[in-house]
Amino acid sequence: MASPPSVNNANYDPKNDPARKAKSKDPGWKYGYWANLQNRDEVTCTLCGTMVHGGIKRLKQHLAGGYGDAVMCQKNHYSNQKADDKLLGIQQEEKAIVPR
Repeated sequence: MASPPSVNNANYDPKNDPARKAKSKDPGWKYGYWANLQNRDEVTCTLCGTMVHGGIKRLKQHLAGGYGDAVMCQKNHYSNQKADDKLLGIQQEEKAIVPR
């Protein structure tokens, strides 16, 4: 049985281990990884190191901020709301105001 990479290599970084990220095209996995492979509901933020419970959706809420049950990332580098909405997959339609 092979030893985990952390035992064999002193320079092992779990943030860069492909086994700790989902095989998904979700853009949220760029900013998170599973610290514990037995509990895939806990995702760790690569920016601030905060562990969030609730999977990738909760991690994206953590990155975007503005949600009552998700603490905002203190090291978030997003500067505009549209980038955060794109990360979350929110697509809001602009509605025309029709006078009555």
